[in-house]
Amino acid sequence: MGMRWRFFEYEVTKPGEAFNGTLLNPKTLDEATSLVNTMVGGKSGHIRKIRGGIRRDYRQTFDTDQELLHFFAQKVFAGEYLVFQRPGDVGEGIRLRPLQRSREPDAPRRPRRVPARKRTHYIEIQLKDEDEEPTRLAECEILLDDGTHYVQRTNDFGVLRIDGLSAGGTFNFRIID
Repeated sequence: MGMRWRFFEYEVTKPGEAFNGTLLNPKTLDEATSLVNTMVGGKSGHIRKIRGGIRRDYRQTFDTDQELLHFFAQKVFAGEYLVFQRPGDVGEGIRLRPLQRSREPDAPRRPRRVPARKRTHYIEIQLKDEDEEPTRLAECEILLDDGTHYVQRTNDFGVLRIDGLSAGGTFNFRIID
């Protein structure tokens, strides 16, 4: 089952989940914090959604909402959660470079979605530098042969993972940074 949270004009998913809208890609932790604060808007219901998701995904609890939102902003910055602005909605005060899920005009249409139980494959890549040290927070792009486009950052261990893929197919990979 896919993970998706909605906050007015924003939507939050995990990498590899389907989305509809413009990816908001914070370049700094301060931008991610600003985005999270704008998205949540101080609403206790929104904070409860995040608290439940963090508890489920990371088995962590926090004493204050501020600590929770800071942790969530770190995960957004690292690309472990993706924030989208839904079509037709306008966010005030967010100055981030939007990235759109793109498809060439003559490209074939995406195949019909396979039920989640059959989407059991994944792509996992670990980046290391010349000294065999993990490359943290490198922004990478993956383009699947069906036209699906992902932009994601590596985590603290230099790992990038996209879950929930169908079997077979190829992909192209490049480092953006």
